[in-house]
Amino acid sequence: MPASLRDQLQICSSLEDIEKFISIDVLPPEYGGRSPFKLGEAEEEVELRAFVMKNNAAAAAAGGGAT
Repeated sequence: MPASLRDQLQICSSLEDIEKFISIDVLPPEYGGRSPFKLGEAEEEVELRAFVMKNNAAAAAAGGGAT
């Protein structure tokens, strides 16, 4: 793994560790957060998933592949 990526990773072993980086209010309840959305159901996640699927389908149709 490149050092530039490794330096950006944070390993959290508790909810208190996670709170240093992510607000509990936006963390899905599956991870102990208070977001009203389950994992994968937030509007941004749904839109991103649709965008990626559309682009992957277009690449496949053009003879390319998703990488």
